[in-house]
Amino acid sequence: MTPTPRSVPFTLLDALALVAATAIGMTPGRSVWAKVIRQWPGLSSPAAGDYFTELVYLSLPCLAMLTFILIALQLRHSGLSLAHPMQQPGMTACIIASVFLAFGGIIIAVRVGKGLISFGRQFPTRQDRGLFLVESLSVLSIVIGLAVLASWVSQALGHRWRPESSWIDRTGRVVGSIWIAAGSISAWYNLHRLDL
Repeated sequence: MTPTPRSVPFTLLDALALVAATAIGMTPGRSVWAKVIRQWPGLSSPAAGDYFTELVYLSLPCLAMLTFILIALQLRHSGLSLAHPMQQPGMTACIIASVFLAFGGIIIAVRVGKGLISFGRQFPTRQDRGLFLVESLSVLSIVIGLAVLASWVSQALGHRWRPESSWIDRTGRVVGSIWIAAGSISAWYNLHRLDL
């Protein structure tokens, strides 16, 4: 039996949460954004692809924060239950991405901790810390993109693809699609950089 679609109102609190998530996501790459945009070579330049990739990479922390905040907003609107939303492709994408982001965050924190203990120093500047996070997310985006794509294919083949006409599920589908695109761009860029 297919559940009846719910109407999820878009409230002022939802808008504030999305704006706050975007602002927090832009913080790590804040010092790099202006530099990349200022040095944008133009679409006709051979370097345009590399600059586009950098802009995609700088957007990944925002995407990660939006992924987490959509789950929190879904929990708020569904009464702290994720049983029914797990059948929605948008929420499925956000939950899968957040699991990989959490595990990736732990691994990154351990690696940073080992580096600080080994070398006895911190990253020299805020820009270096931001770039380290962005580069780590770019590698992680490949895995997240593949996982989201696999889950959506599995849902579609298993007849469990039940999108909801709520703004949260629609936004989740957009976020999931962006993870797939970012993962594809990251994989292409890394293969291209290695001349494979």
